[in-house]
Amino acid sequence: MDIIKIFFVILTTLLLIACGDENSDSAEIIFPEHLPKVNSNLNQESPAGIWMSYRIHTTKIKNISGEQSIQGEVTEVAHEMAIIDHSEHDIYTLQFCTTPEFHEQYSQGYETLKNGYSFIYSGYENGPDTGSTGRINVTYLSNLKMYGLGYKRTPYVYEGQEIVEEETIEFFAIKISDEINFNDSDDLTYTSEVKSQIGKEPDLNPICLGTYDRKIKIHTDNLVTYENHDKHLMLADHNARGFDLYTAEGGEFGITDQILVGGWYDRQSIESQCDISDEECLNQYKLELNILQNDSSGISLSARLDSDDGDFLDIKVSAIIHPFEPIQDSQE
Repeated sequence: MDIIKIFFVILTTLLLIACGDENSDSAEIIFPEHLPKVNSNLNQESPAGIWMSYRIHTTKIKNISGEQSIQGEVTEVAHEMAIIDHSEHDIYTLQFCTTPEFHEQYSQGYETLKNGYSFIYSGYENGPDTGSTGRINVTYLSNLKMYGLGYKRTPYVYEGQEIVEEETIEFFAIKISDEINFNDSDDLTYTSEVKSQIGKEPDLNPICLGTYDRKIKIHTDNLVTYENHDKHLMLADHNARGFDLYTAEGGEFGITDQILVGGWYDRQSIESQCDISDEECLNQYKLELNILQNDSSGISLSARLDSDDGDFLDIKVSAIIHPFEPIQDSQE
């Protein structure tokens, strides 16, 4: 049994201990303050509805060949609201609302568990030694709460050196509405407004929306050689339309500091990578991201993108949960 399989066994054992039986799950797992209390007025017979989730990715990067020692850490935090609907395979799955994971969930597989499901990273994207492998085991603690814990391993080659990323993924989620449409929900108020140079755009009807924050630091021979911090705002509908806009700052130490503006809107790609002193490049795209609210009561955000050719995009999106009386000790 190799070390990766041993790691899976340990993760699965911990998950089963924490989520073994519905009476003990809620006491074992402490949900973060970014999520609301359980709303006992919601339908407890089915998990279908709108959920709020809080997801953490912790990644270690290292080289397994080459003369230099390369070590890295990546920390990612996503706070999201997403629809869970009944699938044709009778699996209720939570949609992740970050671009790589959003598309990944359509190409990877699932397995049913006694009280949940496993999301499987199958790998082999460009050959037998590439692509991500691993799984996330997801347990419904009830039809109002879920918990996921998993692992992903991604090998690749960078500048002639074999690199491997080993990632731990953990998420918590609370059901916030029985509706499977943000616009129709009586449990929250959802609004969206999108304007561009051609006028008012159609309203966005999301399958998910969220905020995402990532920090990367790379060491080469014990010296910090790269550091980056990026922030994303994303919304996607059932047809993968919407937006994922981000700003990032960082670069290679001693070589260049950069500002990145990028993402996509309505399947159109946006990308600008500029040295911090290059005014002409910096003026190509100007992006302002504002997180107006991002807590257990909801998510509200705005974004303004201007390009040097006069085009612009102005987005305002808000989904705020209505107050309710929670179950006494529902998350203790």
